[in-house]
Amino acid sequence: MSSQDAATVSSRWLEAMAASVREVVLGVNDGLVSITGLVVGVGASGMAARLVLLAGLAATAAATVSMAVGTYLAAAAEYEYRRARGERAAASPGGGAGPGPAVRAAVMGLAVVLGSLPPLLPFLLPLAPGEALGAAVILAAVAAFGLGVAKGRLTRTAPWRAGIVFVGAAAFAAGCGMLVGRLLGGLPVTGA
Repeated sequence: MSSQDAATVSSRWLEAMAASVREVVLGVNDGLVSITGLVVGVGASGMAARLVLLAGLAATAAATVSMAVGTYLAAAAEYEYRRARGERAAASPGGGAGPGPAVRAAVMGLAVVLGSLPPLLPFLLPLAPGEALGAAVILAAVAAFGLGVAKGRLTRTAPWRAGIVFVGAAAFAAGCGMLVGRLLGGLPVTGA
């Protein structure tokens, strides 16, 4: 492979990575924030740890499929729109700038799963529900901060500030989940 071919491959790889940044950040953040909010809300209701884990896994599966399918449909619509306008540099399947809809959907799905792991992992350990909930919140905060710092470095913005913004988003979701869990946790459940 010539140096010019290597440079072309490297350039295409960087373009594909840049096009996937959106999916990675959105997917990891969605998995992290939504599952943290759910775990804290369900955990605050007083539910057993295994049921919190079951709810978290079900929510992760639903979020993964929803986000991946949504990404595929949006990317395909973008490609079709750009093609209809005669733009050749569309995010096209197998050509143009960036990966096609199927790759973007797969990246999104994987990112959601990865983002959901920090708040779920403590519920796999032999911990009391309150301990698992505390560990989930700490792991989610660390993961959110790490994602923000990575985004800050990648985009050459202040990493600490980006980390704090991501932690704030996760904390907001956890707070909403806790509020709902506490408010609704005492309601009677029928059919159980």
